[in-house]
Amino acid sequence: MELRHLIEKAHLCVELNSGKRIGQKEMADSLGISLRTYSEYLNGRSSPIGIEALLHLFTLLKDEQIIDLITQWKNTNNK
Repeated sequence: MELRHLIEKAHLCVELNSGKRIGQKEMADSLGISLRTYSEYLNGRSSPIGIEALLHLFTLLKDEQIIDLITQWKNTNNK
């Protein structure tokens, strides 16, 4: 799966969880990136190398370890 498809699917999951449509601008703002950058990710014109590296790293971990790391990150970086 291409990274842009993963980002698109994650966007849809966030919409389902919130029960509302979330535009690209709102999603970009919540991620702390520009609308242009987010749009480029979705259109496959740009690839966030750091995210790709992190995803590759996660493939080396057990599911529980991934969940634990994300939970720790969320608890220390809650906006």
